Amino acid sequence: MRYGLAEIEDQLIATLQAEASLVGINNIKSHASDVNRLTFVDPAMGEGYVSLLPFIFVQYQGRSSSANADMRDSSGTLYSHRLYFRFYVGAQCLRNAQEGQRSAYDMLAGVFDALHGKIPNCTAFAYDGFTKLSGPEITRPEAHPITPLIEADGTDEKLIVNLPSIVVYQTDYHVTMVA
Repeated sequence: MRYGLAEIEDQLIATLQAEASLVGINNIKSHASDVNRLTFVDPAMGEGYVSLLPFIFVQYQGRSSSANADMRDSSGTLYSHRLYFRFYVGAQCLRNAQEGQRSAYDMLAGVFDALHGKIPNCTAFAYDGFTKLSGPEITRPEAHPITPLIEADGTDEKLIVNLPSIVVYQTDYHVTMVA
């Protein structure tokens, strides 16, 4: 792979941390396991998440390679990979579920404002008209974004937990990079 996956993830986190509408959310970090309704069946696990509120977790969801002829060179040595990232947005319900949902809506809007249309920060790439993600540059000379970060196709936002103490939405984005 010619892109720096860990560096892209670090840039996503740094960009979210710099977003003015998300100031005050101290738990913006990588997350390795799924967050779903079943997580909250075990009270100990559920309480662990509630203690982290509000949060935004960044999770790499994998990639898809393009078999499309226009997304690779004729010798098959350069491909593009579409990299998928999921963001879990957790908000606290202090009085009622609607309050938690609306707080999560503001966080989802902040994620969109911070990330949508931005490209990874790569040293060797000219940023003609594009805004780059924050954080340390990817210094690999062959790292090149093909598309900016955009909402994933299909359902890109989804409510996954709606309990008296916590509301969690997931939102998905992808970026295409030279592989």
